[in-house]
Amino acid sequence: MKFTVGLLVVLTFFYPSIGQESRSIDDWLKVLSYGVGNQTNATELSDEEVLARNDYCLPQEFVSCSLLLGNETVLEKISAKYDYRGNIVLINHNDKNLIAAPNMIKEIKFSYQQKEFKLINVTQMDRSFGRKGFYEVLLEDEENKLVSHRFVETFLPSYNATVDAGVKDTIYSEKKEFLIFDSQKLYPLENFKSKTLGQFDEKANPLKAYIKKEKLKFKEEEDLKRFAQYLWSL
Repeated sequence: MKFTVGLLVVLTFFYPSIGQESRSIDDWLKVLSYGVGNQTNATELSDEEVLARNDYCLPQEFVSCSLLLGNETVLEKISAKYDYRGNIVLINHNDKNLIAAPNMIKEIKFSYQQKEFKLINVTQMDRSFGRKGFYEVLLEDEENKLVSHRFVETFLPSYNATVDAGVKDTIYSEKKEFLIFDSQKLYPLENFKSKTLGQFDEKANPLKAYIKKEKLKFKEEEDLKRFAQYLWSL
């Protein structure tokens, strides 16, 4: 509740006062770090804290990107990465590691290893169904998208010294799911089995035949892209 009220204050008073592109990047980053949305008041991390998060960042190093904000302002040449365990955006600016609020960012475009990839806020595609943070766009056309969603499940220590049983350390389990946006609706792709394909109604049988003919394998991203292109052609 405290965060929601604070964010409303930012959006109501700070956004209009900043205006548009005439304001500096520093001003915008100040806005983004105000409402962090990670259940903490921290807005900055040490180099050591950032390093400890690398295994769950996309990409794992700070990379040049552009940020599309909720009011359509674009910030160019921002050094950032996305922490999908904490559902926060980390920004390196003026030798500081800032925490940015994902709920105020619509889209992130990275330029990385001579290629580009894009993240979009989960709120940009139909209902988010409890998902947080960003989707990675694997394939898209003018109306449709194939995306992946990375998240981390946390299992707290369960050790019982009395019976000497259980796990002593916190365990992080990384998960990755695929979703497809077709005909203005978002579908989770759990596999290529009948139950999953049945959600596509009259397109289910042609999809089954195509998967069998082309010997497509679920979780092979190139096969998922071929599946998406065929679905969108139906």
